[in-house]
Amino acid sequence: MLHDADAAFLELIVAGDLPGVERMISQGQDVNVGDDTQESACHKAMRVKDPAMLKALVKHRGFVDYSDAYGNRPVNVAMQMGEAAEQHMAYVLTLKDSKGELIVNLTALNFKTGNTLVHDAAWVGNTAACEALLKTGAFAEMLETANKQGQTAMHIAAFRAPKVLVTALVEAGAETNVAEKNGRRLSKETPEMMATAMGREDTAQYLRDLNTAMNAVKFAGRMKMGARKAETEGGAAA
Repeated sequence: MLHDADAAFLELIVAGDLPGVERMISQGQDVNVGDDTQESACHKAMRVKDPAMLKALVKHRGFVDYSDAYGNRPVNVAMQMGEAAEQHMAYVLTLKDSKGELIVNLTALNFKTGNTLVHDAAWVGNTAACEALLKTGAFAEMLETANKQGQTAMHIAAFRAPKVLVTALVEAGAETNVAEKNGRRLSKETPEMMATAMGREDTAQYLRDLNTAMNAVKFAGRMKMGARKAETEGGAAA
């Protein structure tokens, strides 16, 4: 049950009333409180356009990496807000603790969905957020991580995100022709199939061209190996 003071504090954050928030903190209000869905003060500050609100909470030891009841963290809220919260996201991704470690655990999975943060950026179609996450280098070995639906970030991007986000994933090294790993479904779709099914023809064609080029390279590689083998066997026979 949310206490009246905590509820009032959260309402002030939502309203963008920074003086009111500062006043309550000076009177002893705990900064790290949440509502009935466990959405914290820092979650709510992500929806306030002025970054001063979020920075004030952090200054008073507000923790920016709590998960709510749905496994979403403040950084997820920033992704959902798009351009309005780009500054917020950039800010929290640089925050470090007393040991010099990043406060936001970039490699943590959403406990409800199994998504990485890159999955989540693809789900909301936020290219800027996806690129910011990829630039951290934390996802170099996680691009093929499958969520609880057996989907990689590329699968989600193919049917949810703009082509430019799909391109960012490709340039980061994500596989483009991997089938889903969902054991509960008979059909195992590739990103190209998903894009086609959703009518995202620009993305589908882009992936189709990439896969065709990749197959051509593989075929050429096999032919070259075959020629070398035949040459070696011919030399041995002679």
